[in-house]
Amino acid sequence: MFHFNTTINRIVHSGDRVESVETCDGRIAGDRYVAALASYSSALLSPLGVKVSIYPAKGITVTAPDDAWPQGPQVPVIDDTRLFGLVHLGRHYRLSGSVEFNGWDTTPHSARVKALIVNVLSVFPDFARCYNEQTAQVWAGLRPMPSSGNPYVGATKLKNLYLNCGHGHIGWTLACGSSHLLADLIAGRKPAIDMTGLTPATHL
Repeated sequence: MFHFNTTINRIVHSGDRVESVETCDGRIAGDRYVAALASYSSALLSPLGVKVSIYPAKGITVTAPDDAWPQGPQVPVIDDTRLFGLVHLGRHYRLSGSVEFNGWDTTPHSARVKALIVNVLSVFPDFARCYNEQTAQVWAGLRPMPSSGNPYVGATKLKNLYLNCGHGHIGWTLACGSSHLLADLIAGRKPAIDMTGLTPATHL
């Protein structure tokens, strides 16, 4: 069962076990819990005595229709020197990049957006054909950046609580692999890789 548009207020625990999750729609109870809470992991886990070092890093995306430039890149492009990514999604292009460490503010900064556009135009000048400052969809979100560079995947000191968080800017890239590893751990199977540096007990 999925609960969309549901805010988690707190995780309720007693002793060494989680009892339920308190949400804006009431409490939800289960046998085992996986905390995949992105940038909000630290705030929600800290009251349980579960410490994770994850900080929100604001990034920006700009989405524009591909009508005027349908022959643009058909595979994802990442430019590490100019710090942007460009991907063709359906009938749109999505441009992403930039980073700000300024707490929990998710308001896109206009100067950051302009700098991102300048960077992509320096490589793909034809992007100007589909980009319109008035109609482009601009969004900012918080990347969950772990201080060590490694995500948290594995069991916690609470017997029925597991972590799958802190994947930084490559959450989609690591999602399937992390979930597979965590499923093995919960089921008591040996993971396919060495988990040193990933589980909370070995996270450095």
